[in-house]
Amino acid sequence: MKLGGFVLVLVLSLAARAQVAAAAPGGRVRVLHTPIAVAEAGAPLRVEADVTDAFRATRIELRYRISGQPEFSSVAFAREAEGRYLAVVPGAAVAPPGLEYGIASVGEGGEAWHFASEGHPHPVVVRTSAEAARLRDALGRVGGRRSRLQLAAEYVVFGARRRVAGEAKQDDLYTRLEADFTYRLLTPIVQHIRLGYGRMRGQTLNDTSDPDPGRDTGLDYGFAEVRFNATRSLFFDGRVLAGATETGFNGGARAALQIGADDATYVQLGAEVVGGVGQNGWVTLSWDTVPYVRMSTTVGVTTFPAPDGEGGLSLRYELEIPLGKDMTFAGNVGYQARDERVGGLAGGARIGVQF
Repeated sequence: MKLGGFVLVLVLSLAARAQVAAAAPGGRVRVLHTPIAVAEAGAPLRVEADVTDAFRATRIELRYRISGQPEFSSVAFAREAEGRYLAVVPGAAVAPPGLEYGIASVGEGGEAWHFASEGHPHPVVVRTSAEAARLRDALGRVGGRRSRLQLAAEYVVFGARRRVAGEAKQDDLYTRLEADFTYRLLTPIVQHIRLGYGRMRGQTLNDTSDPDPGRDTGLDYGFAEVRFNATRSLFFDGRVLAGATETGFNGGARAALQIGADDATYVQLGAEVVGGVGQNGWVTLSWDTVPYVRMSTTVGVTTFPAPDGEGGLSLRYELEIPLGKDMTFAGNVGYQARDERVGGLAGGARIGVQF
């Protein structure tokens, strides 16, 4: 009887010690987790862990943040199988430059970190796909703005000339006004599309066979333009235009090859034909070595403002500056002549708004 009482007391004592051990500070949730080193940008990140004694906590959390941010977000682990738990970081939070995370539990006694810590979270490198990286780079080069409205005007004078000695001099000049909207598609093939309206007016000499020494020319037109990407720094622009004059309809085309991106130093070679107004060709060198100022020099050959007119040479210099974050203004001056005796000045301006 005494032996039986001793055994009963011993069993009860061991049970009491087991309960004390379970409630002791050493009896805590145990988490085993294989750290994640790399994640794909924009894709939900699955974080798995093996959890023992999960009942000791009211909640087991994955705490995460984008690298550099001060505050953590949290998502609860859910049980998938015996001892296996899963938490998922939303794709929106998986972004460059990286992600940081840790695993913690919350219970009646407070919270405890089981993997990493609040002061030293585990870093994950977030990599982007080639396409995502290309698009991010392309958007960065245009300040994240895909659309642009632009208004441009120029006034070009070749000087007053006469056809033959003794005849009254006639003005040789033209004006050009264009308004356009550009949308940057930024695809691997098409950089942007541009739609616009233009108006040209000119005065020039007639052929000596015409009794009237001078004539007026001009065209009101609409145009559509596409820029194609050959490489990251090689582009081809193609434009078609259609318009009307006092005597009927007319059209034209324009093409340009550009070596170098718009936000870097580039060279552009171009040519255009505007029905009823003439032909024009140019070579432009543009650079931005001075902060906040882009400079360009253009050498051109043109018959503007007449398709059958005498060719002339032009030299143009332009400065472009930002007006705040979303606007730019450019002004240019130049000189042109059809021969060594008579020439004239040119001036122009354009203003653009990006959004």
